[in-house]
Amino acid sequence: MMRVRCQCGATYEVGEEMAGRTAKCRCGALLRMPAAAASADAGVATGGAVSTATSSSPPVADSISVTCASCQRQHQAPKSMAGRFARCPCGNALQIPHPYAATPGLVPLGPNASQATAPLLGIPVDPLTGQSHDGSLLDDLTHVDYERAQQLSTPSALQAPPRRSEASVLASHGGYPEQWRKQNSGSESDYSGAFGFEKRLFNSGILGGLLFMGIASAWFIVGLFNGYLFYYPPVMFVLGFIGFVRGLMATLPGR
Repeated sequence: MMRVRCQCGATYEVGEEMAGRTAKCRCGALLRMPAAAASADAGVATGGAVSTATSSSPPVADSISVTCASCQRQHQAPKSMAGRFARCPCGNALQIPHPYAATPGLVPLGPNASQATAPLLGIPVDPLTGQSHDGSLLDDLTHVDYERAQQLSTPSALQAPPRRSEASVLASHGGYPEQWRKQNSGSESDYSGAFGFEKRLFNSGILGGLLFMGIASAWFIVGLFNGYLFYYPPVMFVLGFIGFVRGLMATLPGR
């Protein structure tokens, strides 16, 4: 195992198979793992410089280099994990590729996983205790978890749900426009029963039309008896007749 410390204060433990390779810290500084054995403490990266760490063996070739598509974090996965699913510390679920198919993936940690694999996943080491964090976050995922993660990461999943159509809204409130109009007009319920005919006669439109025609007729006749010819009574009579017809039509069934 090699321990490397960045200028930001973060400390990592990496496997010996990372010897001679370069990794990037979360702060953006580059960390280089030396191939030859050196000091036990890692160098601190300053500016654009590269930090170094100790190593006692050459890098391991039986590994798959994978990259998280969400956070761009690079990891090393053993070939035995090819085709399996895992979750990155950032929450993105990916599949570990086969050696001949370089697709993004991650190394999952099981309940019996060694702490030596934690640095390969970029899990930082506590600078006070020198212990790596628990890797239970990266337990193996099922195909259902992987498909759900892929669906949530698509732009369509972030869009607002489609608006309901007018027909569905009307249907949820008691029916379509024709049914809604009939229920609110009350023509069928108000003019049905034993006194349905009387209720039709006492419609406001019918009574108003009859009243207008009666007043217009009386006004016109009284004016003629007194030698006057008024022009407004005929107009008033026509308006009353129109109101009478409209009130009568409103009481017909199905209106």
